[in-house]
Amino acid sequence: MHLVQKQNQRIEERCIELISNVTDDVKSYTALLENLHDDLSNLWKRVVKVDFNAAQSQAALDVLERDWIEDRKSINNLQNGSNAILVQLNEHSKRLLALEMQTTNLTLQRCQNDGETYKSHLQIQNMELRLNQIDNRIDESLKLYENHRKSNENILRSYRDALASIARRTHNMSGEISSLSNTQIGLRLDINKFVKQLPKDCAKETTNGIILIEVPLMGPLEVFCDTTPDGGPWITVQKRFNGSESFFRDWSEYRNGFGDLNAEFWIGNNPLHLLTRKRRMKLHIDMWDIQERYFYAEYQTFLIRSELDQYAIEISNHSGNASDALTSHFGMGFSTFDKDNDASSANCAVHHTGGWWYQHCHRADLNGRYSLGMTWYDEYNQEWLQLVRVEMKIAPNES
Repeated sequence: MHLVQKQNQRIEERCIELISNVTDDVKSYTALLENLHDDLSNLWKRVVKVDFNAAQSQAALDVLERDWIEDRKSINNLQNGSNAILVQLNEHSKRLLALEMQTTNLTLQRCQNDGETYKSHLQIQNMELRLNQIDNRIDESLKLYENHRKSNENILRSYRDALASIARRTHNMSGEISSLSNTQIGLRLDINKFVKQLPKDCAKETTNGIILIEVPLMGPLEVFCDTTPDGGPWITVQKRFNGSESFFRDWSEYRNGFGDLNAEFWIGNNPLHLLTRKRRMKLHIDMWDIQERYFYAEYQTFLIRSELDQYAIEISNHSGNASDALTSHFGMGFSTFDKDNDASSANCAVHHTGGWWYQHCHRADLNGRYSLGMTWYDEYNQEWLQLVRVEMKIAPNES
């Protein structure tokens, strides 16, 4: 640091000396310019005097004309000389300015170089400090790496042991999985065989109750068999008798079915479609009104179309002591509060709080609100039957 300060002091002294010399040169040239200006001023005074004398001495103009011309020439020469001197002075001034700029630039450059040298020393010192810090960090990192390496070796050793154990277990499990797969295949075959052996209806049943039947394209389905000797045994598809089950359901619930086979229920529109699509089926309806009178209606043809056709109903060939109130619904799609397929401008399912093959809206509605909405139009007596108990049943029509 002491050496750098001495160097800076010497550089400043040299800069001051150079600037002092340049200043002296500039002063001498300035004095020269001032003398020239004085000479020019005196010459102009003489010219003014001559002009004045010429004006006062008009009579002696011819005598003095030559002297005046000579003086004029002298003046012109002096002016030309002064102009040349001014040009030279300008050139000298420019050179002096250029020299001064060069000197200043050299001085500044030297000062800058000295400053940069000082900065470089400082940067080197900082870099040495940083290198020492980096060396320390590298040493710490190497220690940490060594610790992690030992720890990772232990972990890898444990991991390899675990993999070996898993491999042994996997080998054992592959045999078990293969055995389970074979068992599953055997179970599927047994289930398929079991399902194929299931009855397709209640024809062979002798007592009322729940059994499993095979439904085409669906598989096993629990149904309630009614074995009363009135053209059955029957598969019960709907039963209502006390209002314990709400029949104000959406499309999905009516499609899949709902309720309890030992109480009130709806078997489902999709099972109805699959049970009636390929086999000729008949429909039997038992009804009791609020006066405990019994009515029944039977249809020799009963078919429910697919969901693409809104589970539309096809029904014909009526018989029974209840008049035909259902044939007027032929071809109508099933309607629920969230799927209105009726022919009315209103939503009949919402109005009657049920799901049915509504038209405008109905002449029979066995899924309406219990019991005010469970109705059947008796054309024989020209009256609406208010029902308190209903059972809908189907069976193959072999005739």
